[in-house]
Amino acid sequence: MILLDMSDRQIISWKPAVFRIFCAVLILCVTGAWLLWSRDDDLTEQYSIQIVEPTCTENGYSLYTHIETGEVTVRDVVAAKGHTFDPWVLIAVGDEVNCGFSKRVCEVCGHEETRAEYPNLPISRISLYGSLDGIGKKAEVSMTACLELAEDDISLECYATLKYQGHISLSYNKKNFTLKLYNDKDHQKKNKLKLSHWNEENKYILKANYVDASQCRNLVCADVWADMCAARPLLPKELHTLSNYGAVDGYPVAIYLNDRFYGLFTMNLHKDDDLFAMKEGAQHAIMICNHGSMPEATFHAEAEFTENSPWEVEYCGTKDDAWAKDSFNELIRFVRISDDATFRKELSAYLDVDAAIDYLIALYALGLTNHTDQDLVLVNYGDVWIPSLYDMETAFGLAEGGSDLHDPTVFLPTRDGDGWNSDTGHLLWDRLLQNFGDEICARYQILRTQILDPQTLCNRVTAFTDRIPSVIYEEEEEINPHPQSYGESKAQILNYIPGRIEALDKIFLKGLN
Repeated sequence: MILLDMSDRQIISWKPAVFRIFCAVLILCVTGAWLLWSRDDDLTEQYSIQIVEPTCTENGYSLYTHIETGEVTVRDVVAAKGHTFDPWVLIAVGDEVNCGFSKRVCEVCGHEETRAEYPNLPISRISLYGSLDGIGKKAEVSMTACLELAEDDISLECYATLKYQGHISLSYNKKNFTLKLYNDKDHQKKNKLKLSHWNEENKYILKANYVDASQCRNLVCADVWADMCAARPLLPKELHTLSNYGAVDGYPVAIYLNDRFYGLFTMNLHKDDDLFAMKEGAQHAIMICNHGSMPEATFHAEAEFTENSPWEVEYCGTKDDAWAKDSFNELIRFVRISDDATFRKELSAYLDVDAAIDYLIALYALGLTNHTDQDLVLVNYGDVWIPSLYDMETAFGLAEGGSDLHDPTVFLPTRDGDGWNSDTGHLLWDRLLQNFGDEICARYQILRTQILDPQTLCNRVTAFTDRIPSVIYEEEEEINPHPQSYGESKAQILNYIPGRIEALDKIFLKGLN
């Protein structure tokens, strides 16, 4: 008698099962092969078969046509092979600004492709692809965009929209654009970038700077204003969080449209609620005067907020903006009807007086003649109104339109005995100078030591323009003639600044004596 332990019994028990499985698989394989052979044989008898070879761009396949019914069936699809290109060959030589172009040819089908060979620019580049047909201030056009932002070391391809931006500038030959970036072609998902020290944003201004061929006035003055804000003793806490203290910021960019140089612009932050870090649900507003001399614009009449009014509520955190309009008109009424003693004592309940003093000094120091009745931004975080500078492309003695220039001694305050004349025609600035003249003179003396030092201002201008190679300026002049050349514009600024500060010194520093 043979004794098997449990492990031996298990070994014997599974062998027949494995054998049966093996036999079943073998039978299935043989049967499948026979069926496949018989089916193919049957298809050959019932169908005419045409084999189409794949090409570079089209799939290959077998075309089965039933002999009796004529029914056609496509089978045995083979993927397209794709092009087999020869190396790229340069067919048009570019230069330091304009693209060259290369071509390559498929050695199989002869298909040709062309690509732009972009120059290695020292400044940022934005390439836009699409058509400007139908574009307007309220009409956007769809684009794809390639951003090569050297200042931020960013290379990006995305979807975009483009529309005109501005008011007076819409009449110029070269126009500003609002650029919005998206992740999808339906423009539903914003593509927000984190550029420089700015907040995340998907909306930017491509500023043409048509009246200012140097391209520097607006952004240089914005940086001056930001430094003035930073040096303010009692800066509102809300402004501390802003990327540039509420001033716009940006840098020069070369814009290409469909691989052709379109012009030299600056890529700027957009003036909106994001610029001032405003959030929905809280009482705050941005208001700006965009039109010419009108009683409303210069505080000689209350704001009506009609279609023809120079004032508008650009943003309000609450659905009902009546509080903003009422608050603004309370400021205007106070400026209009208060006596001097009350004006001096209670103005701070309506207006940030330190910001207003800096604003008035900046108007004079930077020669912002067109800001006497327009482009005043007023920000309110639910308390008092805070003036802020914006759109300063006519600074340093440049007249509206860019063709005429002001002498450094034009647009200055005067002092007759104990009285001041602001020469602005604006009631707020007239009364501010009349009642806070000593404070304005004292503040000017502090700013004059560094921020408003003539050499410091000239160095800012030179540092900005030196970032842009002369060949880019020259190409810009070729395709977008400005009222003045970039060389004339820069020289005029550098001559204007020392004369301007010298003229102000005689007024404000003397006013301290």
